Amino acid sequence: KGKVIRMIKKIIFLYFIITGLVYCDFLVNDRNFENPNNLTGLWKISLDDKFDKSKIDILHDVKVNKHLKSQYMNKIGIIWYYTNVEINMNIKTDMILLLGQIDDEEEVYFNGKKIGETKTEKYGDNDIKSKYDLKRFYIVPKDLINFSGTNEILIKVNNIVSDGGLYGKSIGIITAD
Repeated sequence: KGKVIRMIKKIIFLYFIITGLVYCDFLVNDRNFENPNNLTGLWKISLDDKFDKSKIDILHDVKVNKHLKSQYMNKIGIIWYYTNVEINMNIKTDMILLLGQIDDEEEVYFNGKKIGETKTEKYGDNDIKSKYDLKRFYIVPKDLINFSGTNEILIKVNNIVSDGGLYGKSIGIITAD
C-alpha cells in the first residue's frame, strides 16, 4: 500500500511539473508583440572577439530573426549583437527580455550589467549538447531600466557549430506582470 501511495505522489508531482512547463511555454510563446518594444528587425553586430562601442558606426546590420548563415555571414566563434530600445512607461516594473533562440550560447547584458547566460553542455573532448533550439528569456530588474529613455542591449553569442545567431519570432521586451 505504501508503494502505491508513493507512486501516486510521484505521478501528481510530475503532473504539476509538466503543467508548469507547458504554462511557462504558453506565456513566452503567446504574448502579443504588436507593441513598441518588439525588437525584431536590424541590430548591429561585431565579429571581433571583444566589443568596441566606439566602432558602432561601422558595424554590420543584421536581422535578428534569421540565422547569420542565411544572411551570408558564416562565422564560428564570437559574435556581438547590439541594439537600443526606448522604454517609456509610467509604471516601474521588472521586464522580460525575450530573445527567441540563439545558436549556440550567449551572455546577455542590459545597460552594461550581465543579466544571464546560456552555455552548451560538453561531453568529452569533441561532443557538445547545443541549446540552439531553447527559447531564451531573461528577467531585467527594474533598477537597471531607464524608463524614460534609451536602454542598451548587448549579447555575446558564441557560435560553436552550424548557422549561428539570434533567430525566432519572439524577440522583444515585455512587462513581467
